[in-house]
Amino acid sequence: MSQRLANMWEVFTGARRSRRRVCIAVGVILLGVAIYLAMVRSYYHGISPERRGIRELADAVEIETVRKSEENDSVYYLAIGATPPAYVLASGPPAYVFDKHGALLEWVEDSGDQPHAMARWDMQSCQVITIEQALKEIGERSDKP
Repeated sequence: MSQRLANMWEVFTGARRSRRRVCIAVGVILLGVAIYLAMVRSYYHGISPERRGIRELADAVEIETVRKSEENDSVYYLAIGATPPAYVLASGPPAYVFDKHGALLEWVEDSGDQPHAMARWDMQSCQVITIEQALKEIGERSDKP
């Protein structure tokens, strides 16, 4: 009888140990997913313009390229952000369109996934400038009465 109880106890404690290992493994996986989602959310929050003009955006987001287009007496700036980190799984960098006063007109968080969104800002006949040049030009315009 005692041998039988010992066998039952071994089966019971072994199963309990396996359940505990499974719970720990599931917890670790869920924690990893939560950390990943927090990192992605933090990245997208950081590139969001949220009522920023070009000056504030240039301070907050790394801008790699600025394309200037002059059409019909209007000047537009297409600012293209840095390539996102690999963990974001984005197919393109963020892109922002500003008018000649530096006001945000439109933006996309992933220019690779949303090329149609920027199609109306087709900048075939554009000039590539630095962000510093764009800020200087916008500053000169805003200083004029």
